[in-house]
Amino acid sequence: MTPVLLLNPPWPASILRDYWCSSVAKAGYLWQPIDLLAQTGWLDHHGIGFQVIDAIAERLSVEECLRRVSECDPALVYLLTSPLSAPEDDAFMAALGTRRLIVSGEAACADPAAYLAGHPGVEGVLKDFVGDALARHVLGERGALPGLFLRGDAAAPGASMPRRQASFRMPVPRHLAFPGDAYRMPLLGGVRFATVMTDFGCPYRCRFCNSGASGHRLRDIANVVQELEAMQRWGFRHVFVKDMSFGAVRGHSLAVCAALQRSGLTWHAYARADCLDPPLVRAMAGAGCRLVQIGLESGDRDLRRTYGKNLDDAVLESAVRTCKAAGLKVGGHFVLGLPGETPTTLLRTYRLAARLRPDYVSFNVATVRQGSDFDGARSPGFGPDPERWTLAARNLMYLAYYSDVRWLWQVLRGADGKDLRDLAVSGTGLWRSLVNGRAERGWLRRLRAPAAGPGAPRKS
Repeated sequence: MTPVLLLNPPWPASILRDYWCSSVAKAGYLWQPIDLLAQTGWLDHHGIGFQVIDAIAERLSVEECLRRVSECDPALVYLLTSPLSAPEDDAFMAALGTRRLIVSGEAACADPAAYLAGHPGVEGVLKDFVGDALARHVLGERGALPGLFLRGDAAAPGASMPRRQASFRMPVPRHLAFPGDAYRMPLLGGVRFATVMTDFGCPYRCRFCNSGASGHRLRDIANVVQELEAMQRWGFRHVFVKDMSFGAVRGHSLAVCAALQRSGLTWHAYARADCLDPPLVRAMAGAGCRLVQIGLESGDRDLRRTYGKNLDDAVLESAVRTCKAAGLKVGGHFVLGLPGETPTTLLRTYRLAARLRPDYVSFNVATVRQGSDFDGARSPGFGPDPERWTLAARNLMYLAYYSDVRWLWQVLRGADGKDLRDLAVSGTGLWRSLVNGRAERGWLRRLRAPAAGPGAPRKS
């Protein structure tokens, strides 16, 4: 019998469930679930045996995954869930029978008491995945365990999270317990990478995002160095820094850069545009950073301001320009369909993307992220299902962006073999998503029209 099984359950598509921030991969990317990864260190530290099954990375069917679970026969299962895969997740948990279950995920962590009331077979909800509450619970410790919400805690929900603190430490996660070759990221040329976090949560409160709902804690730098040294020993060459907003605390981020520079590892990270000034970007580039993923959100300044990104276009343009000048590749992330979105604002978003020309773009349709300011207070017209015209606009934005002949020529002219392989993988995923849906031809004409006279397509 295995004491603990860390499980990312199966689903028909490539889904990312970690860090209470679920999404379905639109192309060929997947990283290690940071919640499960962090817990491997604590379980090992406390001498608790465990196994890992990432059914998404291993592309296991429900039947194959249930067979694997039966073979390891766990005393307790720590399992990730998502609103996107909730029906299948619930059915899978039911198929596990009477096994003890602890879960993490948006719905569970946003309201543990409500989730447990609706899931009588679940024993508890782990909210603070960088702490050791799960390990202490497995060892039989009773009483309040900060970060772990058990069924009997319903009368005292405030006890379910630790006090917000300036810093935290955690044992080095056991990266080799995961199927390393199954994970992949864009623009990395197929290099084997590991995922690390140097802080927890986020100091910002964008209204559409839940990352700041649990506050913000910094990881002790010496503790980060320990993990980077382990990654070198284990043969990793690249690191995905899974912080929600790298650079938010300048001194800490510069210390992380210094540690990464000493390690010799290359890396990439998420960052806010207003943090990416020349001194920080130079430090990142000098420390081996290769890619910065920036939340640009919308081409309409009023929408950005309404939803917590009160940044002028000039700030976004400066961040992208500064990163490119330092030799960093840029990923631009946009959110489509927020309340107040119109065909005109969508066109502004596309034209901002076309003007900034990130190395890749991600157009994401807005959803209600449980635990965000939208949760429980949905704006008029912001339902659970995106409207057809928003989905059509997203698909055609991708098509217009990536089919620009001049841009393609510039990319191909400077690409090496690894870059071409990444382009082929991403392009294949893009075309598959496009051919599976219908889209108005008029949108493509408007996306390519001069900015002076875009016209506004009618809502269908």
